[in-house]
Amino acid sequence: MSHGCWHGGVQNDLAALKEMKFLKEANISVEGSGNVRSVSVHLRGQAIPIADVRVRGYGLLEGLKESEIPPLTIHTGDSYSNSAIRNLERILEKSFAKDGRQVQVFSDVQVSAKGEASLNFGVLAYPDDFVYVNGSPFDSTDHEPVTLVSSIHQ
Repeated sequence: MSHGCWHGGVQNDLAALKEMKFLKEANISVEGSGNVRSVSVHLRGQAIPIADVRVRGYGLLEGLKESEIPPLTIHTGDSYSNSAIRNLERILEKSFAKDGRQVQVFSDVQVSAKGEASLNFGVLAYPDDFVYVNGSPFDSTDHEPVTLVSSIHQ
């Protein structure tokens, strides 16, 4: 690969980075020559505003109504923050946790071309000791106990 082609690729990457609305600064520097090069990338982000926040229930919380969702700590117009996302995940988990129920919260962040974030939180609740086999609930009271036999061949 010639220096010109390699350098042109870096310039194309830098141009693409500079087009990203959520970056305040972008720079790529290359040191060295031939097959021995060091590439440094410097990125400084802009604050990413939150465009919308959604919470959806799954499992026992399927059909979750907006009135059942606790007050959210992230709102439209706030700046995106990993710590704020984790905090809201903990709040949602605590809010829907009950005896006999397991709760898992997951989040998804989409950043638009305009540099705005859409946050989607999913809250999955399912009963303790509930087992699915091949996608269907398994009721152990309807079946004979199963003995697992293992053999080792030498």
